[in-house]
Amino acid sequence: MKLSTFHPALWALLAIAISTSGCASSDSARDKGAVMSPGQTTFRVKSFEIKGTEKFDADTIKKGLATQKDPGWRASIPWMPILGAEHSYYNQIDWRRDVERIKTFYSMRGYFNARIVNKSISQSAKNEEVRISITIAEGTPTRVTELNVEGLEALEPGISEEVLRDLQLKVGEVFTQEKYIEMRNTLVSRLKLRSFAYARISGRVVIDPQTQSAKVQYFLDPGPQAVFGEVHIIGNDEIDTRFIREALAIKQGVDYSARELDRAQADIYDMGVFSLVSVLPAHEASDELLREAGISKEEVALEREDAADSDSEPGADGSGSNADIYVDEEEDDEDDDEDMGMMGISGLLAAAQEQAESRTELSRDVPIIVRVKEARLWNVEVGAGVSVGTNRSDIHGLANWSSQNFLGGLRRLEHFNTAGYAWASNDSSFSLSNPFSLGGTSDASNEGVFLESRLEFRQPQFFERLTTLKSSLSLKRKVEVGYTVWNPQFTVGVERRFFRHLNLELNYQLSYFKYADVGESLLTTPELGQGFEPSYLLESLEQRATLDLRDDPFNPTAGFLTALSLQEAGSFLAGGEFDFLKVSWSNQAYVPFHLLTKWVLAGRFRAGAIYNTEPTRRDSSGNLRARSVPIENRFYAGGAASLRGLGRNNLSYFRVAAFNPTIPGDIRAVEVIPIGGMTVFEASIEPRFELAESLFGLGDLWGVLFYDVATVLNQQFYFDTKANATIEEGTATFESVAASLINGAGAGLFWLTPVGPVRADFAVTLNDLQNDPRFRICGDFARVRENVSQSGRSDCEYLPASRDPIVQQLNLDYSFFIGIGHSF
Repeated sequence: MKLSTFHPALWALLAIAISTSGCASSDSARDKGAVMSPGQTTFRVKSFEIKGTEKFDADTIKKGLATQKDPGWRASIPWMPILGAEHSYYNQIDWRRDVERIKTFYSMRGYFNARIVNKSISQSAKNEEVRISITIAEGTPTRVTELNVEGLEALEPGISEEVLRDLQLKVGEVFTQEKYIEMRNTLVSRLKLRSFAYARISGRVVIDPQTQSAKVQYFLDPGPQAVFGEVHIIGNDEIDTRFIREALAIKQGVDYSARELDRAQADIYDMGVFSLVSVLPAHEASDELLREAGISKEEVALEREDAADSDSEPGADGSGSNADIYVDEEEDDEDDDEDMGMMGISGLLAAAQEQAESRTELSRDVPIIVRVKEARLWNVEVGAGVSVGTNRSDIHGLANWSSQNFLGGLRRLEHFNTAGYAWASNDSSFSLSNPFSLGGTSDASNEGVFLESRLEFRQPQFFERLTTLKSSLSLKRKVEVGYTVWNPQFTVGVERRFFRHLNLELNYQLSYFKYADVGESLLTTPELGQGFEPSYLLESLEQRATLDLRDDPFNPTAGFLTALSLQEAGSFLAGGEFDFLKVSWSNQAYVPFHLLTKWVLAGRFRAGAIYNTEPTRRDSSGNLRARSVPIENRFYAGGAASLRGLGRNNLSYFRVAAFNPTIPGDIRAVEVIPIGGMTVFEASIEPRFELAESLFGLGDLWGVLFYDVATVLNQQFYFDTKANATIEEGTATFESVAASLINGAGAGLFWLTPVGPVRADFAVTLNDLQNDPRFRICGDFARVRENVSQSGRSDCEYLPASRDPIVQQLNLDYSFFIGIGHSF
């Protein structure tokens, strides 16, 4: 079982919930008659039923209504966070408005003939309750019988075809207001993407309820093709204007494109120092913004005068409105277009054409206004948490601070600090002695103070606008099964963003590892060459490429992410003591679909390989020797972000100190230390499906099913090296990777709260791991009494499972996880 760390935001959620419950308690004065809204009664809504719904779910209709069913027992505990609620009372005025809202709900979706055929409101004066029941006759939907788009005749045929491709409304389909507005916006947006900065649209829909038909007419006025004019930046105080201008890709004189405006807004947000950013053409700005930007009205006078005239027509700004849609209540035998709507279709066309002629002299240079609002440039965060796992548990606190404009120049300085007390063991017996030892060994468990302090510095716009210089200095003290390690580390590098979603990094890293509380099984030289260095210096170069096309990094529902990392350890500047190449490739993908409810099919896989390039040496006996890759830098799997049926890092090879297999106390207490592997592969498929919308008014509740596979092997993948051949580890192939996969499955729930997805998963291992050599010790009783043993051998007899400390100590059957955030 594992209980993941409580994020500080969880405490914030609790505080908000408590404060909310306090307000709810004060609002409960309404129960005593202290506050009565207009139309309010003292009757609680005992039940609220909508009948006759076939095309739309009754619960969906109810969500937009003021009248709601009383929460029942939840109203007796209004002080309780999340579960508590207030009574729902019948309000006569709200109910009359709700009846109109129901009609509007249907008309917006094309059901203009829908009506309420029966209303029943039964009151009980004795119980002060009211029961509401209505029956709806939905009728048949209104379909588009005519669809015309005018105004593109003067454009090049290729542009017209692109603007009109795959639009939301089509003849024969059900007419909805949503699609009508989406099509308006799409037509204008596509023109603005093709340099028509002044593009406008007028529209009219005439509904005939008798024939269930809708006649839709649009008139587009593209205006002249434009270029970007001068860029005006306003609203900044502490952030120098030159840094904002450097972040912009907009160049004066280049063809206008709305896509570039969106990109500019995102680029400025990415600077991380603004809470509000708007980038818009001057002719769409208010008088206040024009004055602040120093732009005279004369520069945009013609366009603004035209905009005022256009706005007199319903929806002339391209946003669309109910005023564009007219329902002809009387049958029109002659079907005269002049009588359709307030102006008629021909009147609409005439007015739109007249406006278009008056806009032909608009300036091609479009001034751009960038308005920003600076965010708080200093932040402090504190919190506490607990983590419980099968082989490591801890309690901890954290204190972080950051400066978003350190010494000016957009420099960002952040300091992250976490400290606590950890217990790391496969055995359940602990002591609180020796909490901060700097040396020595321990036999069965390891515990002590752990910490991580990391200072990070970033300098954006290093050399050019999209390159960032970054560096970090950190100090860690990790408490793990079998050892404690001090790890100071320095990193410096650059990163560069391409095409908004592709990020390339080049880093240099210098690390020092000093081990303490080291278990006997790591200190003893093993027969398979898995050496252990009590201290060493590690230098490495890393190249990393990340392509992130997910729609949301915290709760992705569409898109994919791929990341490739190459790390070369060697001796470069400071005399690094190990040589190896580490390759890791990870991928995530998300596909949304609808099947009775909302679904997201999520998947991932990770593949990694380490190649030992250590020089070989001859020992005093003349035998070739080579060091293996340090255990801190090897691959591990298992845990909440990997194969979930196993605990953290429990998919590994293991080292076990000498023990007596005939003594139960030895079997339960002897160290079982994971030492990782050289090749890793893991993959997961995870359908996620919505169970309930807005649970307790906070967020949607989703269910999860998942299937995991993973493996860790001690062999290099496909390619041998001289060092690897000397250690006689061998190489892994696709066939051996596939044959060694461990399978797991499980289910879970997650709740989309304001602090992120709160998630609980239960997973089981499908393989019989008692027959897997990675989880078994081999050798006769005499040998294991005297020598360190290692898992993973396949050429020997296993100890009986009842006498094997790996099988007896590790939970190889199931795991349980609770935490904030997804596994991927």
